[in-house]
Amino acid sequence: MVIQRTYEILGSGVFFLTIDTPGVRRIGKPGRDFAVSASPADTVRLVNYYLKHPLARERIRRQGRRTVDRHNYTNRAKRMLAILRRTGLLK
Repeated sequence: MVIQRTYEILGSGVFFLTIDTPGVRRIGKPGRDFAVSASPADTVRLVNYYLKHPLARERIRRQGRRTVDRHNYTNRAKRMLAILRRTGLLK
């Protein structure tokens, strides 16, 4: 499951550490676009790692922002309108 907030967080250009789910993995790649955790202990380990490795954190932060650029509100609205027109619900 992915919520709108996931896109908003990535789109805001911050480093994102989240729970590892299939939905999140459909958006991007862990370790490239964001960091994922499988447990509370894993979260602590990752926080400590990324606090000690600011360049790795910065690289992921920048890439995550680029990955969700195409999912902005304008592009999503255009896609929805195209689908509505294609299915005949909007002329």
